[in-house]
Amino acid sequence: MCGKTNGYLVWGLDDGTHEITGTAFMPELARKGGEELESWLLRLTNPRIHFRFHRTEADGKPIVILEIPRASNKPVSFSGQEFIRVGSYKKKLKDFPEKERALWRIFDAVSFEDLPVAECVSDEEVLRLLDYPAYFELTNQNLPANRAGILGRLNDDGMIRTYEAGGWNISNMGAILLAKRLDDFKTLKRKAVRVIVYKHTSRLETVREQVGGRGYAAGFEGLIGYINNL
Repeated sequence: MCGKTNGYLVWGLDDGTHEITGTAFMPELARKGGEELESWLLRLTNPRIHFRFHRTEADGKPIVILEIPRASNKPVSFSGQEFIRVGSYKKKLKDFPEKERALWRIFDAVSFEDLPVAECVSDEEVLRLLDYPAYFELTNQNLPANRAGILGRLNDDGMIRTYEAGGWNISNMGAILLAKRLDDFKTLKRKAVRVIVYKHTSRLETVREQVGGRGYAAGFEGLIGYINNL
């Protein structure tokens, strides 16, 4: 509802003062009823979002950050129940119908393609992550003479968007079409094109399997060439 790509939970900060206190929490060792914490969380969330724990240090003290991607087409439920933050409290979403309606309106208004997959990306990082020469070649446009011209064209077509705090947001569409490596975008790497060759039409025995690493548009010619060579 705030228009951000991710939300975060942080261990190792004082709630009131935000003083860095450090934490002994180690998510990879944590258990819930004998089950690994990450597995337990993933099993009970629907849809199964791609959350990630990060361990780092601040002022020499250990910090743990849980990165949680935004809901994209429906509220995420945990153990069959959707929740929402109201002030500093966790509440059931069904008890706040106006907020639930506002959330669904956002889902209806913002398509998956327009959602950001990476936020606050520098000019250099945009050009490193996206195959911009392929974009200009496939759209029959001349490559601009400078970086500002390249970024402006990508922005015009919705591949990237200006980020209010500086830099750029790369949209899902920009990444899934033009990524040099889909693995660079953690929420998209499972959407890579996959070609499977089976021994028989029963599809019981696989001869070979090839997973495409590039965006759909940037890698399409290579994909067709690979299939033709088979």
